[in-house]
Amino acid sequence: KYEEISPPHVEDFVNITDNNTYTKQEVVKMKTNIFKFLNFEMGNPTIKTFLRRFTRTAQGDCEVSTSVTLLNIYLLCFLVVLVDVWINK
Repeated sequence: KYEEISPPHVEDFVNITDNNTYTKQEVVKMKTNIFKFLNFEMGNPTIKTFLRRFTRTAQGDCEVSTSVTLLNIYLLCFLVVLVDVWINK
């Protein structure tokens, strides 16, 4: 879901129920129950996901070569390691 351009808000789902039959908390609880039933695991965007979105935004319509993208992924991964080492001194 972190790839959606404009994901719907919980309030949107509350508003489309008949006369606001369900509260925001009830909608969130039901969504949680559905995820648990389906064994759906929530995850965070990865470095690659961030880099893909950032590159698309920064470059606009320009094509980005695979080698540049791989280098960027490597550098971001290395940066994460450096930050981790610095924080855990």
